[in-house]
Amino acid sequence: SVSFSGYPDTAVNRNVGIEVLGRVQCTTTYHHALARMFATLTDGSVAEVTSHTRFVSSSSELVQVTGINRVVALAPGMVNITGSFGARSASSSARLVVVDDVVTTVSALTFSTSPLFPSNTLRLVAGESQGTNVRLDFSDGLRFGNLGALDWLELPSLVNFSSSDSVAVS
Repeated sequence: SVSFSGYPDTAVNRNVGIEVLGRVQCTTTYHHALARMFATLTDGSVAEVTSHTRFVSSSSELVQVTGINRVVALAPGMVNITGSFGARSASSSARLVVVDDVVTTVSALTFSTSPLFPSNTLRLVAGESQGTNVRLDFSDGLRFGNLGALDWLELPSLVNFSSSDSVAVS
């Protein structure tokens, strides 16, 4: 059977079931998902066979499948994602809905710096910079663990950093 989980692919997001993809809050960009394929074996056990499956969208104008199983929403509508597996091309499909609304809201934003300093303190020598990490947690359990590493969302569209003293910090 085909199912969908949260993207990016992390242990946390694999446990978030997806049936509807909407826009990422405060952006015009849609969330992505991962297509996953499970096969029931002759002994009744279930095995994930995603890495050996070819996924196809019923409408590439609405949703495309890139890489092995990344589901990229492009426009609102309803599509079937079909996964084909094995020498006999056993297949299964699942429906995915894309909407122009926000379907999961940001429930927490976490900003962290070097583990050497408390997360609410930014200490620098003049002229130097410090790496930071921004994490978003969503109401459905989805997590963007490092916004700077996302390849389809621009960090400035989600988080804007500013200082009360732009001469001291920019």
